[in-house]
Amino acid sequence: MDRIFAIQQERLYQWDTVYRLLQALPVLGHPAEAVERLQQHLQELDAHQDLFDKLQTLPQTTPQDHWIWQQTMVALLQKTLQQEHEAYLTINDRPVKRARYAVIDR
Repeated sequence: MDRIFAIQQERLYQWDTVYRLLQALPVLGHPAEAVERLQQHLQELDAHQDLFDKLQTLPQTTPQDHWIWQQTMVALLQKTLQQEHEAYLTINDRPVKRARYAVIDR
């Protein structure tokens, strides 16, 4: 069970990394390197195809287009993170595990 806990913690950490990279894109000016890192993290996580498709649509035109794209990606990632958290709590539905997870999550 601790191995499953560790694997799920790693997945949540990777999703958090993806989320932070996405939020940093406007600051970075969405260079190809940042997008490549996002794709790599999503592949490691076996991300849903919707996320890959949206990543491919990264606008190269105006800041307004980029902002709209970013908000769409953030919404998708928030939904995915929520599903990861729910799956984690379903599998680890013991009070000790839940308390330990709550401390780590903060």
